[in-house]
Amino acid sequence: TTSYGFPTDSGTKHFEVTAKLIVKTKESEQSGSGSGGSGNAGGSGNTGGSENAGGSGNTGGSDSSQPAKIGEVVQEDGTDYTVTAEDTVSFTAPADTKVTSVTIPATVTVGGKVMKVTEIGSGAFSKCKKLKTVTIGKNVTRIAKNAFKGCKKIKTVKVKSKKLKKVGNGAFKNLAKKACIYLPKSKKSKYKKLFTKKVIGNAKLKWT
Repeated sequence: TTSYGFPTDSGTKHFEVTAKLIVKTKESEQSGSGSGGSGNAGGSGNTGGSENAGGSGNTGGSDSSQPAKIGEVVQEDGTDYTVTAEDTVSFTAPADTKVTSVTIPATVTVGGKVMKVTEIGSGAFSKCKKLKTVTIGKNVTRIAKNAFKGCKKIKTVKVKSKKLKKVGNGAFKNLAKKACIYLPKSKKSKYKKLFTKKVIGNAKLKWT
């Protein structure tokens, strides 16, 4: 308590002022921040971060949203495709080896991205013993060796692609006895060089 004197017309008046001294120790600062700062530490938005750490939205959907890597085998409707480039895939294996008719699509959607089907892989249909009809999509540029070899029930192969650059040996060997391969007439001069006896065996070529 402190006494102060102030001069007045009637004399000096004294006033007493009581001051309370608050000492803030380091320990109190720490304890205070620990309890008072619960808004920051306890803040689920910052540290509890289930949205960030638990992130089911980020990790659970990776298969469908992240781009596939080159060489990766992906599935679309049960069919296996191998990624060959940023926007192309190779048809690797059908969903069902007991299929009797198959169409190689022009495109498929992988991870939300439309990819062109430009190849048919080696031996892709070698186990399809009941396969009878094949339609090859317009974007196929390469048919690997032995792609359809040994499919002894195949009678009809329709090639829609006008972009073929290579057809591997044995790709259409050992099909049904009267098997026919239908090719675009506009590509006859070029495709005759691709579909040789080493490629088609005893199958007949038809131009449409």
